[in-house]
Amino acid sequence: MRNILILLAVLVVAVMLTAEDRQSKLAVMEIDDQSGKLDKRMLEAAAEALRTEIGATNKFVLISKERQRAVIKEQKKESWKECYDQSCRIQLGQALAADTVLQSSVNLFGGTYTLTSELIDLAKEATIKTAKADFDGSEKGLADAIKSIAAQLAGKKPGGSSFQTGKIGEQVEAWEIGQGEETIVKFDSVPVGAVVMVDGKLLCQTTPCSKMLTQGKHEITIQKENYLPKSKVFDIVKGRPPLVAELQPDFGWIEVSSVPSGIEVLLDGKSIGKTPITKRELSPGPHQVVASHDCFYQTGEKFILKQREIKSVRLELAPKDSGIKVTAQDKEGNDLEAEVFVDGKNIGAAPGTYKVPLCSKELVVKSKAGQYKQMLDLEEKKVAAISAVLKKSEGYEISDDVVIDNKTGLMWQRKRANNGMKHTDAISYCEDLTLGGYSDWRLPSISELKTLIVGCQSGADDCMVKNSCSSGSCWSKSCYCEQYRGPGEDGYYWKKGVWQGGGNWFWSSSVQSDNTQNAWYTDVDDGKIYAAPTDTTSAGIRCVRNNEE
Repeated sequence: MRNILILLAVLVVAVMLTAEDRQSKLAVMEIDDQSGKLDKRMLEAAAEALRTEIGATNKFVLISKERQRAVIKEQKKESWKECYDQSCRIQLGQALAADTVLQSSVNLFGGTYTLTSELIDLAKEATIKTAKADFDGSEKGLADAIKSIAAQLAGKKPGGSSFQTGKIGEQVEAWEIGQGEETIVKFDSVPVGAVVMVDGKLLCQTTPCSKMLTQGKHEITIQKENYLPKSKVFDIVKGRPPLVAELQPDFGWIEVSSVPSGIEVLLDGKSIGKTPITKRELSPGPHQVVASHDCFYQTGEKFILKQREIKSVRLELAPKDSGIKVTAQDKEGNDLEAEVFVDGKNIGAAPGTYKVPLCSKELVVKSKAGQYKQMLDLEEKKVAAISAVLKKSEGYEISDDVVIDNKTGLMWQRKRANNGMKHTDAISYCEDLTLGGYSDWRLPSISELKTLIVGCQSGADDCMVKNSCSSGSCWSKSCYCEQYRGPGEDGYYWKKGVWQGGGNWFWSSSVQSDNTQNAWYTDVDDGKIYAAPTDTTSAGIRCVRNNEE
């Protein structure tokens, strides 16, 4: 019985020793650069260096790179970099029949890079050990960080921890003081504002700068956020020209236009202003642009921006729909046919039902009976019923070319024709005129011309010169309109801001019945009516037509 117990104890110890000595099968993954600042080739070399350092600890059995590539191909993955999250890497590690997976990442915070490695037990699906090391972003710094990571994971201090016997004490060495000469070096960059590192230590916070360095070889790194760093070993000597680094941007640009313009743009969920947006800096990689407006259906585009690429995005927005049902009546309640305008565009005739953009602003209904205006407040995919009662307006309707006097029903040429013309030439000019889509223009009569003068618009004024009395005997001192109603708006005798073109005298088509060599004209600046010889060229022209015809 005693022998059996001894044998069982020996077997238990042997099993425990075997389990302790069994090396874990480890799959080393690529390094995830979450800072986005490190060179791709340097990261690939770093991953291989990490495999080598981990293998040298003799603590793990490494899955071969060839086996990893084969599994990647089976999983239809182009690269391990497509699978950075822990759950995905656990699946890939299990496919490799590994015991553990080592995933590593680089982060940048406060100007310091940190390499972090996590050892993940695939059976437990949990991190069992973490190691990290800080470095300055240089290739040498990353190499030292990798050695530190490997030592931490193996449970060793960097450089080994074996105890050696033998004599100890300081070794006496020959020492030479050397020259120790220093010199001032100027640093600059394009663009300015870069950080200068010398031998892994910060030298300048921003370029341009001048600093004193010991002569000899130094590793100089010049780097700026959103630009690729430049690093090189220089032999620093006195009289050296300034060190200038032209940094290549590690970003691209985006330009966004839209139809219509003035639409708010969301880039990756954040507002960057309204279109058009020109050459905005943007980091390389996947992005999403969306145009957002309550009046239009949302539209956008997904894209991958390359380094130093200018990406132009044009977004055409479709308006959301609404509807109006329009009927028209005169002030006596009679139903009418009338033209319907929405935001200045003729969309048809009333009565009628029409689909219009949701954010349409103004409705105008017109006919000879008058017009109707209404500001619109529509709902999406609903039809608003509008009953338009048309009335004559006593105001003016003004466009670029013409002015409509709703009180008289006359349409006037808005801009003065020229600085002066003989009477017969003025008549011919108006008869030949095509303006505003009309060709029935004419030179106005004296009664029509008088309606432009404040105080002369009624037929009862004391200025007797009019179509029915156009002889010289009608002339009197009372033909000064300002004597009865005074000056018009702000001292003017006609509507201020309505008319265009210089000059104040205008020909009428009316001639003196007792002297056909004279024709009547107005002076709108002082409200007077005159007669002048028809060959006079001092009067200008403003043609007229009947708007209701």
